[in-house]
Amino acid sequence: MTSFIAQSILGLDIAKAKLDTHFLRVGSADKPIHRLYDNTPAGHEQLVSWLASQQVGSLHVCLEATGTYGRAVALRLHQVGYRVSIVNPLRIKRYGESELLRVKTDKSDAPLIARFCLTQQPAPWTPPANEQQQLQDLVRSLRDLRRLHQQQRCRQQSGPQEQAVATVTSAVLTCLQTQMQSLRQQIEAHILAHESLKTPYDLLLSICGLGKHTAALLLGELGDVSRFPNVRDLVAYVGLAPQLHHSGSSVHGPSPLSKHGHAAIRHALYFPAMSAVRHNPAIKACYERLLAQGKPKMVALVAAMRKLLHQIYGVLRSGQAFDPAHVSARPVRKAADHSGQ
Repeated sequence: MTSFIAQSILGLDIAKAKLDTHFLRVGSADKPIHRLYDNTPAGHEQLVSWLASQQVGSLHVCLEATGTYGRAVALRLHQVGYRVSIVNPLRIKRYGESELLRVKTDKSDAPLIARFCLTQQPAPWTPPANEQQQLQDLVRSLRDLRRLHQQQRCRQQSGPQEQAVATVTSAVLTCLQTQMQSLRQQIEAHILAHESLKTPYDLLLSICGLGKHTAALLLGELGDVSRFPNVRDLVAYVGLAPQLHHSGSSVHGPSPLSKHGHAAIRHALYFPAMSAVRHNPAIKACYERLLAQGKPKMVALVAAMRKLLHQIYGVLRSGQAFDPAHVSARPVRKAADHSGQ
């Protein structure tokens, strides 16, 4: 594949109502241009029109992952044909710290993002399919409602309440339960209506320990796993890779989880892993082996989560349903040939 060489860079700082843009030409002495646009469809069209008038050539656009605020402008710029990168905000923050920046404003963030894009050349972003984006919105809405429901339940169970407060809390819980059930039905109907979602959904449900809710969440958040060249990249993406702390001959610190990953997926795997250590043969054997070695239960459970993620990656990449007999069988190593022939 031909490497991309940017002739122009556009850094975008996204806010709810505004877009701060910082445009610069690579290798030019021209002064960078800062412009402000409304974060609306009309503002996006104004940005596209202005870029067209500047003869930008091969343009690399970079913005932080800010939830839904930056989705529309990223999609519009991608449709025009520009290279768009959506970057973890932590990377931008750490890059700014490496420059010893002492000022943080919307106007200063856009140039920082542009410099990051110029020097780090982040990977391009590919918009998800429409049905994939809809599923992601649905599972995230359900997650938000579950969080609100848990908050209200804790409030209800925290102790005696005034009658008026208790009545309102009960009504809110009933409403949330109704809406959650409606969303669950919509999620299942949406998956069954699209073959591109139904096939991997059935593959995920074949894994011992995974239920419908977790399978839907994984489909909504992971998308196409083929974008991960190997399972180690997926493990790192979720945040289940160990963070080594070794240096020289004297520093040998513990190796906790990095947690620099997708927290929602990591949290969603916790209870399925607890189920898998009882019903999934390969994961059960791994869990019991670690306990027999004296490892704490939480360490063994995290290993079970990681192994469960390996199985998820395996069935989705291979297109084959989960086979407990296959994953439980240890590979037989051939004896070394010492005959000298």
